[in-house]
Amino acid sequence: MNKFLTYAIILILIAFGSACSAKPLQPGDKIGEMELLNYCEGTNIVEVCAYETLLDGTCILAAPEFLWVAAGWTEKTKEELELTWKDSSWTMFFDDQEVDIEAFGTYDIDIQDPVNGIVKGRVWNFCVANITPGIHHASYEHTFKYGSRPGFNIENWTFTVVNE
Repeated sequence: MNKFLTYAIILILIAFGSACSAKPLQPGDKIGEMELLNYCEGTNIVEVCAYETLLDGTCILAAPEFLWVAAGWTEKTKEELELTWKDSSWTMFFDDQEVDIEAFGTYDIDIQDPVNGIVKGRVWNFCVANITPGIHHASYEHTFKYGSRPGFNIENWTFTVVNE
């Protein structure tokens, strides 16, 4: 009987542990009233807040209906972007919760760079609907094996959403 009780406790602990492990957030998941989307017609946070204010946490913005919190990468040409992106790895956390960033996908854009003219960019398609007022954190970690700037990088963004 004692052996049976030991096995039962072990099985309960395993089941409890797997039930409590948080799955990375996916498109359609919610954090409170906020819904995570892989597409939206909304404001991109880097268009509202200077990159420096995202890094130092002084970015303050009025709550939009949809907010892209979309980091990415640029290179001078499409070929360089493809090389850099090849075998790259990315992880993301939003408000201290892991995000399955691959499930959100990417989109490519042309960006006007003051030094290089038009550059090619690839951006993660991470959007938040009904973002709540308060302080939010987004962290992107990425490693590039190839391209003009190989290595490990972390982008920690902090921004405050306020009601209008």
